[in-house]
Amino acid sequence: MQNKNITFEQLSDIMAFRIAVDSIDQCYQVLGVIHRHYSLVPGRFKDFISTPKPNGYKSLHTTVIGLNHRIEIQIRTHEMHRTAELGIAAHWQYKQGENHDGYQYAWLRDLLEIMEQASTPEEF
Repeated sequence: MQNKNITFEQLSDIMAFRIAVDSIDQCYQVLGVIHRHYSLVPGRFKDFISTPKPNGYKSLHTTVIGLNHRIEIQIRTHEMHRTAELGIAAHWQYKQGENHDGYQYAWLRDLLEIMEQASTPEEF
């Protein structure tokens, strides 16, 4: 807060929700319902489904005013969620000890972990 010179009321991630649905159409339907019932915070909507991040991350992000506080909401399909949490779009430094077997990028995550753990080329 000090670095960004913002107040507590300006924080958008004190309360956050992630909504997972079955289809892209449902992502936009949920977004419409949310925006009909809550005031949108201007400049706080991102459509990473129509314009994915370079690493493949897809999701809708919006911030609304609810109960006198800003609420950050992420809306994505179940597949987008798996990719965001376990796939190439994952934040590698935030490992949560989950079992990644069977996921298409699990081998890459395992390789990165081996690279981080190995202290010598021989060990790697």
